[in-house]
Parts: sequence; structure tokens; C-alpha cells
Amino acid sequence: MKLPAIRAQIGIWVYYVSALSFGDVSKYVKRVDDELHKSSLLREMLQRSITENYKSISEYINTQNERFFNALILAVYDGDPEWHEIRVEYDDDEEFVDLGILELTGDEKIFPVDGQHRVEGIKHALINNPDLATEKIPVVFVGHKKDDEGMQRTRRMFSTLNRYAKPVSMRDIIALDEDDIIAIASRDLIDNNQMFGDNRILDSKTKAIPDTNTSAFTTIITFYECNRELLWIMVNDMEIFDLEGKR
Repeated sequence: MKLPAIRAQIGIWVYYVSALSFGDVSKYVKRVDDELHKSSLLREMLQRSITENYKSISEYINTQNERFFNALILAVYDGDPEWHEIRVEYDDDEEFVDLGILELTGDEKIFPVDGQHRVEGIKHALINNPDLATEKIPVVFVGHKKDDEGMQRTRRMFSTLNRYAKPVSMRDIIALDEDDIIAIASRDLIDNNQMFGDNRILDSKTKAIPDTNTSAFTTIITFYECNRELLWIMVNDMEIFDLEGKR
């Protein structure tokens, strides 16, 4: 593979920003095995950390035309990767030197440091729809070594990326989510019904209204939860099935 890329550095890490097709992700990116631990117990712990969430990612890929993902962080070792720098010079003596082609022979071993579920979701989606193989996802390549120091460095990156990942807040879901029917209905009511205008819905991180507020009758989170309960009452007698066909 010859991949157009940008090379950059942060801290001790030199990394390469590029993109991989879904087909190449499925072919070349493997699950974490013995790259981070020598112990079979610890390796199996990482394998079991991959949950059924990858199936919902696969469903998202197959059903959402406006699909998009954050970049995968991929560790690369072995093989013979080469960096071919492209130097761009301008008449005003300004130049760019961190552009180039990252060439991989195919013998490299690649595993996800961040994005394990996205990788598995992509692989699962291709089983149902091979035509997706040409779509591309942004990736960041970092180098990995299988000695004790290299394993420690990559484990630290692995834990840092996962430890400090911040879940989307309920307020953001209500304000932005285009797949959550309750969030969509709540926004529609606020936008188009005068009953919920004039500061009657309070933007708050909690469900409670402060004693000092005299204009709101509820908070945005409570408003959302009330709408969820109303929806539940409406569909309670209907047969609802999940992605696996279970009621």
C-alpha cells in the first residue's frame, strides 16, 4: 500500500495521518493479540473487552448514508514501512516538508490502539455489504515495538486514549443527535411550540431547577425524559424488536 500522509510529532510519538479503505481495514488490521502482554490471561482480557457494540456500529454503517467516524489509531510493527517525503517550496521561501507517501509492504502487523469496535464493526458490515469496501476511514499510524519498553509505551497510549475519552453528554445528545427519535421530537417541540418558549425550558446539567429560577417549569434533561416516558406509554403494547430480532 502506498498511502498519502502527513507526518507529525507529539511528545515522544511520531505519527502519520492518512486514510484506509474499509477493505484494507478488514484485510490488514487484526485484533490485539500478544502485542501488549506476554501473559495469555492478560491477552484474553483484552479480547473479551470487545463487546457486542460492534454490531450496532455495523448496523450504523449499513443504514446511515451520512455515516462518519473518528480516526482509528493503528500501531504498526514488523515488515518494512518506508516514508517518502515530498518537499513543497514556494517563491516566498516557505516550504512544507511533512507531506509524503507512507509505503507499507503488506508484511507489517497492524492492530488498533483506539477504535477496536469500529474495526470489528467495519468487518461485520462488509460481510453484509461488500460494496462498502472502497469507503475510507481516517487513520493515524504509530510505530510499535514488541520489546518490554515498546509494550509499555503502547499500553500507556492505549489506556490514555480510553481513560480520558469523554462520553457524549445528555445535553449534547438532546441538542444534536439525529438518530435519537426522542431528542428529535424534543427539539421540534422547543423550536415550534410556543408553550415551550420564553425560557420555560432551562438548560441545566441536572434535572432540578434552581430555587432562584422563576421562569422555567422544567429542565432540558427532565423534558427529554418526560418525552421518553410518553413514547414508552405509546409503544408499550406494540411488538418492538432489536437488531438481533429479539423482542
